[in-house]
Amino acid sequence: MAEQYVTGLRDDEETFTGFRRRRLLRTSFVLLVLGIVAGIVANLVLTANTLAIVLLSLSLSATIVAIVHYHLTKKIEVAAVTVTFIVVVSYLVYLGAARHSVFVLYLFPPVPVVAFYLTGRKKGAIFSLSAFMLTVVYLVWNRSLWAEAVFDGGSLTNFLVGTVAFLALVMCYELTIHKAQTSLRKINEALRMLSITDTLTGIHNREWLDAELDRRLENAKTGAGFSVMICDIDNFKRVNDEHGHIEGDNVLKAFAELLGETTSDDCRIGRWGGEEFLMVCEASDPQEATECAERVRRAVEEGDITPDGHLTVSVGVAVYEQKDTAVSIIRRADQGLYIAKAEGKNRVRCVKAD
Repeated sequence: MAEQYVTGLRDDEETFTGFRRRRLLRTSFVLLVLGIVAGIVANLVLTANTLAIVLLSLSLSATIVAIVHYHLTKKIEVAAVTVTFIVVVSYLVYLGAARHSVFVLYLFPPVPVVAFYLTGRKKGAIFSLSAFMLTVVYLVWNRSLWAEAVFDGGSLTNFLVGTVAFLALVMCYELTIHKAQTSLRKINEALRMLSITDTLTGIHNREWLDAELDRRLENAKTGAGFSVMICDIDNFKRVNDEHGHIEGDNVLKAFAELLGETTSDDCRIGRWGGEEFLMVCEASDPQEATECAERVRRAVEEGDITPDGHLTVSVGVAVYEQKDTAVSIIRRADQGLYIAKAEGKNRVRCVKAD
């Protein structure tokens, strides 16, 4: 069960990776179109910069072509590189064509964001550094730009577009990171459950039971007693021989389910190995522990979890006593199980320390 859950989460993680890039790509498409349109409108209304309008119109056309191509082919990698290239080229071209080039610098922050988020570290670094170095060279080469420039409506538009695009892209990416972290926590929890779960029956496995015994023994030092019960299905080999191993597995799963339904909330159950199951309960009195084991035995005897309807279980019980170790208390429970089997099976026997 836990293994299937992990597999499902891994599939989700692979799906999520594609989803993350698709969402970022769509966001970049929208922001790029809106930004270019805003630039065209600003230049039409405020500056009447024909060259900037023409160049931005070409960028808009290229973006629309890229969007159509992506929707037709669904090739994320090609679309990501194309969009990043359009963003870089549009920025650099507008830097040279704008009325006040210095204010186009407001549009630079979204460039590395788009480059890194869409194309990854290596390609993102190449695109970002290329745009950065070309910007520096352009500014140094054109020292006249360093003179005081008038802040106008077009400059304000560039500032608003650059800032909004930057914030939107960062927010979009943060949302995907949050989803990735949530998915990772689920995977870690599923892996933890897988490590302590018996794959056949879905209950705790031997590793978990060993840890639970250690925990109970540690608590026993402060006076918290407990008991251990080893349940062994009688004549289980006959089930496999007469009905096959698949049916035998079904019996083990049904028995594990019955244990969970029969025992109280203070009992922890697990598969000890083969057809043996172990229960660790808070019952610290031999009579109380024996009665708990008897309820399990009767439930199995009266139940109907085999093809022929007949199944019994033998149970060995041991209650914690001072100086007990995991080995000693398990040994006594095992002795009780041996006695129950020797006396005819389908019974409970409790063994005290010598």
